[in-house]
This record gives sequence, C-alpha cells and structure tokens, in this order.
Amino acid sequence: MGEAQELADTTPGVVPSISGLARGVDRLCLGLCIAGGLVLVAALTVTMLNILARLCASLDIGISPFTGDGELMEAACAIAIFAFLPWCQLNNGHVTVDLFVSRLGMRAGLFISLLSDLGMAAAASFIAWRLVVNMLEKYQYGETTMLLQLPIWQIYLAASVGSVCFVLACCVTFGRNFAALARAMSRTRDGLCA
Repeated sequence: MGEAQELADTTPGVVPSISGLARGVDRLCLGLCIAGGLVLVAALTVTMLNILARLCASLDIGISPFTGDGELMEAACAIAIFAFLPWCQLNNGHVTVDLFVSRLGMRAGLFISLLSDLGMAAAASFIAWRLVVNMLEKYQYGETTMLLQLPIWQIYLAASVGSVCFVLACCVTFGRNFAALARAMSRTRDGLCA
C-alpha cells in the first residue's frame, strides 16, 4: 500500500481542515506512544531492581524486595499496549496478509483498506466504550489492586485515553485511504492511470 499512502499524503488539495486534524492526531499518537514506552521502561526498571533486591536478600546483604512488582508490570503493560495501538494504526503497522490483495491492484487494495479501517474503527470504538464504562464502575466501587492497593480506575483511565486515540487514528487512516481512493478513481476517469 506504499503507493496508495503516497497518493493520499502527497496530493495537494486534500481538505485542509482534515489534513490539519490528521497532523494533530499524528502528533498526539506519537506523544502517546513515547509516553507508553516510558511507562514500560519504568516498569521494567522497577522489576529489574526488585529482582536485584531479591538477590541481595538471598545473600543477606540487608536489602529486601518489595511486593507488588507484578501488579505494576501488569498495569504498565496494559497502559503501554493502548498507548502503542494508535501509532501502529497510523503507520499501517498491524499484521496484514497481502498475498491476495497485492494481485488486485491499487484501487481494490485501497477499497479493502477502507473496509479494514471501518472494521478496526468499530472494534476500537467498542473497546473504548467498554473501557470507559468499566473505568466508571471501578471508580464507583473503589476497586483497588490486591497488594499495592492502587485504584484500578486510574489504570482504566490511562488505557481509555489510548483507546480513544486509537479510534481517532482509525478515522484518520480511513480518511487518508478514502482520499487516495478518490484520487485513484479520478485519475482513472481522466485517463492518467489504468
């Protein structure tokens, strides 16, 4: 889909407000991805330090490990996954099987991309909706993690931000592919490409 993406990104005259919105979503998703990476690195650092503390405790050095590093890692992974999904969507980073689609041509490939963007947007919207509903329930009941007593709603809140950005990213990729398909169709009408 490289040619199609190029067609969507480089053709002048794409509705300026939409392309400006797409740039804003791009920046937001990149920032979220970087933040997710930092959360994951912090969780890995805590886990590594706790492993070293366990080693020190076994050697009677006087440093003891703390409980709950597994809870921190679990929360960090959930937050990071939802932070990475929007950036992955914007960069067509999801796993695809192009054996069949590559034989169909650019317009058919763009149409299939539109359908997959719609499906991904529907799935992302459902996930975002359920995360927000569950976050509100966790907040209402004051549910916490077992060992560290961290409020679970805060983890859901962070994941919800990522899932809403994922929905926005799906809308942007749909818009880009729709614009590319429209340009490909107009070029065909004008006799510029087959």
